[in-house]
Amino acid sequence: MISTEKTLLLNPEQLKQKIRRIAFEVYETNFEEKEIVLAGIVGQGVIMASLLKEQLEAISPLKVQQIDIQIQKTDPSPSSIKLNTDSEMLMGKCVIVCDDVLYTGRTLAYSLLPFFRQKSNAFRYRFW
Repeated sequence: MISTEKTLLLNPEQLKQKIRRIAFEVYETNFEEKEIVLAGIVGQGVIMASLLKEQLEAISPLKVQQIDIQIQKTDPSPSSIKLNTDSEMLMGKCVIVCDDVLYTGRTLAYSLLPFFRQKSNAFRYRFW
């Protein structure tokens, strides 16, 4: 029999602490940048990017932009990937891709394609 019980991994306060710590890590790694772009994969990745943006703006002088990556997770392909911004805006910027879970890495691998087409200063990814 399959259990339908849910297990609470982190309470809201613990989650906020983890996100704040991640924000400090992002800032420590990118303190020389004037601006970074958080690219959230639609779904939980966008929520994570939003929470991270809020914390980064609270702890650092970085200008933080947030964009969304739309991808068909069940059947990712290069033609199914869409950004909610002009990809030219990414040129010369540090981009951090945010998503919530990593299983096979397939969604992440396909979501990176639009960024490889642009010349960004640095490309970093993070999984939560």
